[in-house]
Amino acid sequence: MKRIAIILVDWNGVEVTRECLLSLNQVNPSADYVHKVILVDNASQDPIKKHLEMDFPDIIYFRNEQNLGFTGGNNTGMEFALNEGYDYILLLNNDTTVDPDFLKHLFYFMETHPEVGATQPRIFFEHDKSLLWNGGNGFLDCFGHTMVYGYNQKSKPRYENVKEQPWLTACAIMINTNVFVDDKMGFLNENFFTNYEDVDFSFRLKALGYKLFYIPTSIVYHMAGYSTNARKKNKEGFTHPFMVYMNTRNRLFVIRGFSPWYWMPTIFIFHFFYFSLLLGYFLIRNRPQKFKKILEAIRDGIFMDFKMKGLRS
Repeated sequence: MKRIAIILVDWNGVEVTRECLLSLNQVNPSADYVHKVILVDNASQDPIKKHLEMDFPDIIYFRNEQNLGFTGGNNTGMEFALNEGYDYILLLNNDTTVDPDFLKHLFYFMETHPEVGATQPRIFFEHDKSLLWNGGNGFLDCFGHTMVYGYNQKSKPRYENVKEQPWLTACAIMINTNVFVDDKMGFLNENFFTNYEDVDFSFRLKALGYKLFYIPTSIVYHMAGYSTNARKKNKEGFTHPFMVYMNTRNRLFVIRGFSPWYWMPTIFIFHFFYFSLLLGYFLIRNRPQKFKKILEAIRDGIFMDFKMKGLRS
């Protein structure tokens, strides 16, 4: 019987993590696999375990003494799962709920396609389960630009087919642990902290010859932005300036790491206009912190060292 480790990372979000765990308790069992939930507390102000252990005594709890970000938090769980000999690892955002059959669709596809290194489900918004959050992903090599298909749209036939992907979202990604046999693979790059770490991870998987697939019969619902957005709109809007920084800097990390030299002219032109529009928008909306963070992110994205950090040795 195969074993699946489901890893959740929490940072001050016990209320949504509880809902996620309740939905995972409703996952339909299988004769072919068992799953175990690993919950990593990323230095929450109030330790998560004391709030959840009574209701969820069978999950495995870890607590990091500092916030290691989405990358470091997941790496804590992944290292444990690999050392314990799990066959598959599923990274799942804690602000999600799942369809009872979501796991079996990912599992059986991967079991019958050993060339596949990772898969992701079709993801809908939690607040309106008729609207897609992610119906697959794209990447424009000539612009170094990632895309998400179907965002905020009703699901359509083109989002309901199994498709190979250029990258997968770490909101919900199932990974065959066989990929880690190659020491070049490693876990998530902790220099990314959050945002674009999944693109980096996906591209490294593909570089080793593995395929990535979108499995639309597997369904997850995502609250989206719980850990990164303010509950009330302020002068800078809902999204925290730190997340604007991470999103900008890390997309440049991906370009530096994976874009070939011959696409650099078009990538430069595209991003010159992209960042100019973004800076102009924040200037017009009088959001000085975000304006400043964009400039800092461009500087750091170009010059900061982002070599692999916090991965398997």
